[in-house]
Amino acid sequence: PYGLLMNNEKGGRSGVVGWPQDSIHISKYQPFNRSRSFRDIIDQMLLWFNDSIEPINFGAMYFYEPDRTGHQTGPYSKNMTTMVRECDELLGYLLDKIDTNEKLRKNLHLIVTSDHGMEQINGTNNPIYLEDYVDHTKIRSFGVPPVTNIFVLSSNDIDIVLKNLSRIPHSQSYKRQDIPDRYHYKNHERIGDIVVICEPGYEINHHPS
Repeated sequence: PYGLLMNNEKGGRSGVVGWPQDSIHISKYQPFNRSRSFRDIIDQMLLWFNDSIEPINFGAMYFYEPDRTGHQTGPYSKNMTTMVRECDELLGYLLDKIDTNEKLRKNLHLIVTSDHGMEQINGTNNPIYLEDYVDHTKIRSFGVPPVTNIFVLSSNDIDIVLKNLSRIPHSQSYKRQDIPDRYHYKNHERIGDIVVICEPGYEINHHPS
């Protein structure tokens, strides 16, 4: 995680546990182990914060659920509902541990975050392929299926490419400067000349596979 690198550069002590690819040079770490229980991960992290000799001041934990269950069985499955409840109980366990420790209760800032949400795909029987709407020799496309960044090779082609992309059903296409501010997603060089955003439940495939 980027945050621990910045913390270490400023003389802090960082700890990471349960995070894939966490075996870099930091103060405290334990390699990723999928068989390890989530409560054990929490207990280890709190031990590092409470270390009497070299306590960490930044910690990062990764939990691969409910992501794994969602991908395997779908976001609205019974298995997913059960897993979300288990994760809620896990968060409660962490909060209880913090609340019963005066040092952590008064000093620890907790951030719970995720890298993406999840939605059931409706268009699996009628997939949308990008190359059905635009000449692939005029563009480069990148991104995950719900959001596609289009880099147009010639600026002279941007308007015609946008017109063609606007024909894609269940989606909205924007020039970079016209992306709605609510997305917080346009002021960076990695954002395409055109961005195609699908409605929930739909995705764009770059090409048939």
